[in-house]
Amino acid sequence: MKEMSFWPKTRSTSRPRLYGSTSFFAVLLCASSAAHAAAPVTLTFSGMYDTQGTTVGGLTGSAVPFSYQITYDPALDTNTWFFPAGSTLDGATALNDWYGYSASGITASNITFGTQTFTVADLEPRVPQVGVEADLWFDTDISQVAPTRAYAFFFQFPSLSALELGEGVVSGTETGASVEIVNQTRLVDGSAGATDVASFIITSTVPEPGATDLALVAAAGVLSSRRRLMRGRARSAVGG
Repeated sequence: MKEMSFWPKTRSTSRPRLYGSTSFFAVLLCASSAAHAAAPVTLTFSGMYDTQGTTVGGLTGSAVPFSYQITYDPALDTNTWFFPAGSTLDGATALNDWYGYSASGITASNITFGTQTFTVADLEPRVPQVGVEADLWFDTDISQVAPTRAYAFFFQFPSLSALELGEGVVSGTETGASVEIVNQTRLVDGSAGATDVASFIITSTVPEPGATDLALVAAAGVLSSRRRLMRGRARSAVGG
């Protein structure tokens, strides 16, 4: 097995050098963006289940809608695993980025289908490689960009109810295997019944750039334009 390189999700930053007012506005913009990045985000996972003629959570049908929600505070995350696309996970090439997150960042959740509810306490860590685990995996830094893939597993004992929300899928040959997160979900309601495998989409409340951000960008642009204009006039005066 190839050794997996490790990249922490948090990157060190050096003190910026200031070159006039334009750089000052750029620094303010970075500070404003960092403030947005620290804000909690709410992720919604939605789709439709086919209960395959059984009763799951008191519901039955071939197209029963589901919608799960998790509110996550990145400031409370204690997991630092990050594997970029192209790196190796358990001998397979990762086809997407893998960002690991801990359950400690979940501040609220609504994971209910009919009468069946799962909580944060039901989360079982997913282990894509020996020594590597996370309660939640996504394909983006969720504080910055809405994820398109998710991988989590909820399990209840002794009822044996389970919710698979995403899956790590390995394909290819032993010498050329690849692994990716696939948005497949399945719910097992103990011994009552189980849904068919369904796909899901993810939406997020990642903050959009605010009015302050846009104002700072505009101000920096105006300042830069004015400075270029003044320099041009100065050159013309010298040349004349």
